[in-house]
Amino acid sequence: MTDLNNLVVSKGLRKKARRYQLTLNTVFDDVAAGCIAQHGYNWLGMVVGSLKQLHQQPRHGVTVHSIEVWKDGQLVAGELGTTVGAVYTR
Repeated sequence: MTDLNNLVVSKGLRKKARRYQLTLNTVFDDVAAGCIAQHGYNWLGMVVGSLKQLHQQPRHGVTVHSIEVWKDGQLVAGELGTTVGAVYTR
């Protein structure tokens, strides 16, 4: 496991990163739609309704999350993932 307390981030990277923001669970529908648009309807399109239900109301220790990356206030990337207890997977 990496010790983040000793992480060194260069000045240039910090400057570039100012334009980005990371959020969690703020625009689930937009992230789901973006993932489907990017990768095709495939399996995700078939189960997105069930994932949304788990996102809104976790059951049996399973929660669905949307992770969003914003650049200058615009959603530019996202991911859907699940947690079961303390384990996260995408």
